[in-house]
Amino acid sequence: MIHPTATIHSTASVGEWARVGEWARVGEWARVGEWASVEANVLVLGPVGSRNSYLSAYRTMDRRVWFATGCCVAEESEFLVRVTTAHGDTLHGRQYRAAIAGLQAMLLARAEVTV
Repeated sequence: MIHPTATIHSTASVGEWARVGEWARVGEWARVGEWASVEANVLVLGPVGSRNSYLSAYRTMDRRVWFATGCCVAEESEFLVRVTTAHGDTLHGRQYRAAIAGLQAMLLARAEVTV
């Protein structure tokens, strides 16, 4: 259903395989840029680590996997350096490394199906 006051630009298009989920909603002032692509390639695991916080992982369009927890956001290699520096081979370091390996494997497996 398209709201009666919604506007669609004359040059707008919706790709052949585009789809919006059954209960999805796009807000009143939302805008998606010309070449934007939105995919649900985000996973969250937790609590984990010394802060007992959640670790988020997401795959970008170029198939790189990024990790975020607290104020630390980095690609896998940099995130692992930070984990090793902060936690070494302690329980928390082992938890983070296991979580990173599992989340990355899941995101890349998903990419094989959705890309």
